[in-house]
Amino acid sequence: MISQVISACGGQNVFASAPALVFQPSREQLLQQNPDVILRSASTVSPRKPDESVYEGLAAKQRGQIYTVNADHILRPGPRLADAAEQVCHLLDQARQAKNYFSAAQ
Repeated sequence: MISQVISACGGQNVFASAPALVFQPSREQLLQQNPDVILRSASTVSPRKPDESVYEGLAAKQRGQIYTVNADHILRPGPRLADAAEQVCHLLDQARQAKNYFSAAQ
């Protein structure tokens, strides 16, 4: 479901073939894939500060392209999935605009 939302927004989930619905990649897996954008989920009910060190050395971290998506919307299929899709599309559009800015600045 998450991969479908990302795809509908013009993105590609580099971990689409992961064996679990909710997949937390290791640092090594992140370094190997080195995604341009990272979308992570967080609950609004019990938010916790993620360990940012796992993202060190990644292109997404260097460009400030790490975004948080509402876990209550994207991880629970239902009517709120449309809200998650809107949020993901907005974040990916924002990332694309930033990438164009960085490309033009070089």
